[in-house]
Amino acid sequence: AGVVLLLWSKFFGGDDRRKVDVFPKSGGDWAKIATFAFIDGTCFQGFLAEGIQRTGAGLGSIIIDSQPISVAILAALFLNEKVEAKTGLGP
Repeated sequence: AGVVLLLWSKFFGGDDRRKVDVFPKSGGDWAKIATFAFIDGTCFQGFLAEGIQRTGAGLGSIIIDSQPISVAILAALFLNEKVEAKTGLGP
């Protein structure tokens, strides 16, 4: 699905998008993609499956629904992103 989206944006996106290379050129970029794929596919999905088995529906719902808040807090702490009222309320 990711490849389809990249190709779609390449051919049907704006002029700026058509100038961007769709596929990584260097080995370092491919290593970053492989690392992300490993972490996402193995760790995240594995921890999610384990958590679903060990957590009740109510607590699981609270944890899943609070994920955007957690991401905003971590982005503020580690990426120095400003968290404003508009961020909390949505676009």
